Amino acid sequence: MMKRVIKAILKPFRRIRAFDRFVVRIKNRLSKERDISDQHAECGESRISMVEQLRSCPNAESYLKQLSAFSNCIIIAAVKDTPGFHVEHTYVSMKTLGFQADIRDKHWHGYAAVIDSGKAVFETLATEANGCVAFKGNVGNVALEIVSSPWRNGNEAVITVNGLDYSVDSRGINIVVYDKMADKVIDSVCFDTHISQNPRTERKEEKERHTANIAEALKEIYDHLQDDESRMVFNYRIRYLLDNQLRHIWDMCIETDKYNGVAFPNKAPVMPLLGRLKEEEREIVFCGLIHKHEEIFDFLLYCGIKIAHYCDLDSDRPDFINQEYSIITPEELNTTYQSAVIISLSHQVKAVKKLFREKGIDETRVVGMPLLRDDVQYFGPKFMHPPKDDEIFVDGGTLNGDTISRFIKYAEKGYKEIYAFEPDPENDVKVNNHIQKKGIQNVHSINKGLWSDETMLLFSANSDGGSCINDDGSIEIPVTTIDSVVGDKKVTFIKMDIEGAELEALMGARKCIEKYAPRLTICVYHKPEDILTIPNWILQINPLYRFYLRHHYIGRTWETVLYAV
Repeated sequence: MMKRVIKAILKPFRRIRAFDRFVVRIKNRLSKERDISDQHAECGESRISMVEQLRSCPNAESYLKQLSAFSNCIIIAAVKDTPGFHVEHTYVSMKTLGFQADIRDKHWHGYAAVIDSGKAVFETLATEANGCVAFKGNVGNVALEIVSSPWRNGNEAVITVNGLDYSVDSRGINIVVYDKMADKVIDSVCFDTHISQNPRTERKEEKERHTANIAEALKEIYDHLQDDESRMVFNYRIRYLLDNQLRHIWDMCIETDKYNGVAFPNKAPVMPLLGRLKEEEREIVFCGLIHKHEEIFDFLLYCGIKIAHYCDLDSDRPDFINQEYSIITPEELNTTYQSAVIISLSHQVKAVKKLFREKGIDETRVVGMPLLRDDVQYFGPKFMHPPKDDEIFVDGGTLNGDTISRFIKYAEKGYKEIYAFEPDPENDVKVNNHIQKKGIQNVHSINKGLWSDETMLLFSANSDGGSCINDDGSIEIPVTTIDSVVGDKKVTFIKMDIEGAELEALMGARKCIEKYAPRLTICVYHKPEDILTIPNWILQINPLYRFYLRHHYIGRTWETVLYAV
């Protein structure tokens, strides 16, 4: 049965070009490693000594200086993520080897180059952020294929030499050195441009996650899922990863709703209500307090419910225009649309009714749709109970402090400490006001983002839950690691909702996860691949974790959470 499931999941990969390249990497990995390690057999003693010195260089500047002593070499470079941080000295050293492009401050620009014995055969720096660079051709009898993709547009570095991909494929400047005298690749390395001095990146276990056999990774994750609901969510999320079709999310939402009444008896399933709305002959008006409801409208339409009008109670004009939905004012609800059915999201109904009373609209007309189940998110599922004594809670993405209060309610036996990370300046003010107002004790409020190391990153500060690390960000923020902040304290619970930075932040908590195996509640919906890369990484660090998956927002792609216990 399992083999059929995995085969069905994997089949669409065959149609994806990137997967073909991925398969080549898998098949040739052992051959590649053997090729590099055996280079001594075909080099003279002096050359061997030079190679050993080269491979012992700890950072980009010393490495490039040592590389300048080599002649008759092809140097191939490809950037993953970004070339633009902390590269002042690296840029100067690269110029001495024949590189010319100014990569300084070129955040998230693709970049690739081929230098043959000091002369640039190919060198291109993307003109815009998120731009990719690719090269395919021959240098003498050496066949090369290079891809450089920044963070928001593929995020990979491929350096294929004579059919084998030698790239470390880690963030920063990936370099492969081909010795024409030995007719061999003699080194493959990456220098991390997020860290000053650009240290050498070796092949860590987490950096190998993209070269693991995809079928084995899927099977291992699937085998660690503890119930049918988790396996259902995983199945639909993998389908969404493969073809990016929202119908998989809608089907997942419909299936998820069937479980809600069982797992949470006080949460009535929403599909019976939607069934009644589908049969409704009157016009349906959607009232909202926030914009960007189109995704919910598409889900309702998928369920056979047509929204005729949209009434935004926050402003006179919503920030989307769609010909299918006429925009009406609250006042028109009392005149032109007196017989219309008014629906709203259940978590907004209280505020909607308050505004209706202020505007003289009959509040009893509002029908709430219980689509968002955030009150049970992170702490509600029974497999997260009972809480432990002396909990130490790490809250990644505190937003306004509400999660802290929900954790305190959950930790009925008390807690020892709370570490609250919120990088958005205005959100951080809200968090501290919440802490002060509620009189919360033993909480460390930290105005930093979470990442795999300590550095500065660009950030879009929106003063809401959408604030995120972003190449188009308007400010720079400090980021840190959980390991460096908590030290050797026995963390018992880590929650992360940090808009796509979850995997990097988990890498920054590696020591804590290895040593103490805290319960993890990690959002896995910000990037389609999160459903695969995040649980795969966790299992590489600690294979004893048991997984549950829950989707907490019916009708949206948001709020799919991985629970690791």
